[in-house]
Parts: sequence; C-alpha cells; structure tokens
Amino acid sequence: MSVEVETGVPIPEKVGKLGRWKEIAQGMEVNGPGVLLKGETARSNAARSLRTAATTLGHKVKSQTTAEGVVVWRIE
Repeated sequence: MSVEVETGVPIPEKVGKLGRWKEIAQGMEVNGPGVLLKGETARSNAARSLRTAATTLGHKVKSQTTAEGVVVWRIE
C-alpha cells in the first residue's frame, strides 16, 4: 500500500448553506423592522442564536423582551 503526497493544494472555498439564523440575520436591515421570536425570552436559545449569527456577520443588534416574545433589531 502506497500513499501519494501532494503539496500546494489550495484551501477550498466555503461551500454550503448559511443556516437558518444566518439567513434571517442577513436579511435584516439597519434601523429596519425587527424580527419577532414569538414566545421566546431574551435568554432562549433562539434569541441567542440569532444574536450570535448577526454578530458573526458583523452586524450590531439590539434585543428586547415584549409580551409576545423577543424582538431583535439590527442597529448597525
């Protein structure tokens, strides 16, 4: 059994889907309408995932808990 070794192989470009939360975060506009996560709290996994995805994309967001759930806005 022999092994072939190649050098100079380029790093592949990122391939695949962004994921649900990054797709939502990417669609948010600065000072635009917020995203309502019904029935969630500010510490829920859904709210945390959306904030993390937005931050990963370089967006600044603000969130607030309301009677309906959590609203997340893109501020920058």
